[in-house]
Amino acid sequence: MIPQVLMGIGAVALTALGIRSAVKSAKETAKRRGTPVEWDTRFPDEAFQGFVNNTTRKLPRVISTHLDGLIVSIHVKSNTGLTSWKAEVDFCDYGRLTGQHWISSENSQSPIPQALADAVAAEVRARYATEAPVN
Repeated sequence: MIPQVLMGIGAVALTALGIRSAVKSAKETAKRRGTPVEWDTRFPDEAFQGFVNNTTRKLPRVISTHLDGLIVSIHVKSNTGLTSWKAEVDFCDYGRLTGQHWISSENSQSPIPQALADAVAAEVRARYATEAPVN
């Protein structure tokens, strides 16, 4: 009986720890995303928008793209063409474009959001490696 009670208490404690961790993570995400964007001269707003739009045009089945600062939302047609799904690639690293990204997708099996993230991250690395920032 005592081992079962201890297991129950342990399960409750792990659940509480998981909930606390999730809340902390959500608060940190809100803080990260809520930081105002500071555009780097090596990859200004217009260049970022143009690069994302050109990249998503090349990706298969992307119906539309929407940018909100450093957050890219895409709407993608399914393989069958009968349905569609949405994904978001968040490049907002506390207001800066660093190449770091977070992906959320209604279709975790699709490589399309990761392909977009990889292309943008590679472009960020290329631009930041070849130019010095201008203040």
